[in-house]
Amino acid sequence: RSLGKAQQTTLGFDPAHVLNMSMDPSEIGYSDAQGMQFYKNLLDRVRALPGVVSAATASSVPMSYVGSSDSLQIEGYQPPPGELPPVSAYDAISTDYFKTMRISLVEGRSFTEADSDKAPYVAIINEHMAKTYWRGRDAIGHHFTMASESKHPMEIVGVARDSRSNGLTGPIKDFFYIPLAQHYTNASLETLQVRTSGAPQVLIPEVERTVRSLAPDLPVFDAKTMIESLDTLNGLL
Repeated sequence: RSLGKAQQTTLGFDPAHVLNMSMDPSEIGYSDAQGMQFYKNLLDRVRALPGVVSAATASSVPMSYVGSSDSLQIEGYQPPPGELPPVSAYDAISTDYFKTMRISLVEGRSFTEADSDKAPYVAIINEHMAKTYWRGRDAIGHHFTMASESKHPMEIVGVARDSRSNGLTGPIKDFFYIPLAQHYTNASLETLQVRTSGAPQVLIPEVERTVRSLAPDLPVFDAKTMIESLDTLNGLL
């Protein structure tokens, strides 16, 4: 019933057959480098499990209480006199996030393994943000900077379909995505998201065993399906 209700709302992503579970390697003393290697190894192993279609990590799962935002300096945009710089929510994600959540790109490209902390910083924005600052123009190739990382202007390499990140009703707001590999320091708490061919809850024990095989002491929490998350957070039942 909850899936049917969710589907009646244009979510912009597909919650069916998605398993979520959260973890934070910094809780067991992992450095940034160790944490990034852990997530890389975890995704490699989880993607190889039978029944897994795709897998990714994200710092902010749609409809969750966890989220990040920052004020922005946008190339070519000056706030009106007396107004503060614009603020937007964002998500630090791994490769295959858009494939896993089935969020399509309308322009440009997705993130790849080449978008490392040694490469030029990049971002993918949603359609709403593209229309807010580049209406009638191509946003690809333009730059903006997060206040918390002022030394790293980000080039827009893609525009993603609008999707709901907080609540089933109301207007969709500006939102952007950044590669986890370029922003791990502020995003060690990630949610592993696994798209499965069958019932996602069946894979919980196997995925948890995979986490323990890599980091035996790492706590895993909020292991539930995306549909269960929608139930809990939005009172759909």
